Amino acid sequence: RKGFSLMLKAADEGYNKARLSAGICYLEGIGTEKNIPAGIKYLTDAATQAADNEEKQAYLVLSNIYLGNFGEQYIDREKAFQYSKLASDANFAAGNFNLGICYFYGVGCVRDEDKALILLKLAAQKGEVVAQQFLQKNNISW
Repeated sequence: RKGFSLMLKAADEGYNKARLSAGICYLEGIGTEKNIPAGIKYLTDAATQAADNEEKQAYLVLSNIYLGNFGEQYIDREKAFQYSKLASDANFAAGNFNLGICYFYGVGCVRDEDKALILLKLAAQKGEVVAQQFLQKNNISW
């Protein structure tokens, strides 16, 4: 817990990698009690200041939160699309997958199966297993 408090101090002083780490720790209950709203706050702060791909992981985690991976109460279709787009633009395979899912189902955007398939196939080609499984399940070659 002492390590967490030192990291939290760094996060509160504006160190962005510490913000990302604090957000993930709060989400997962690592070194502290699980606190998803606190995790969202630190991840949002980290995403706002993201300067490199390590820090841009905040986009991907926020995308997962708003897609409902941490509970239905956190679903926000517009934010899911926004952070999925940022994660995809940062070249994360999982970001390509999440954005493809948004387009496939019309989550926070107009449904566009063509864009969805391009992104889902790209994610699968990059080795994103869930994208490969999704495409196989739907009998779509990649």
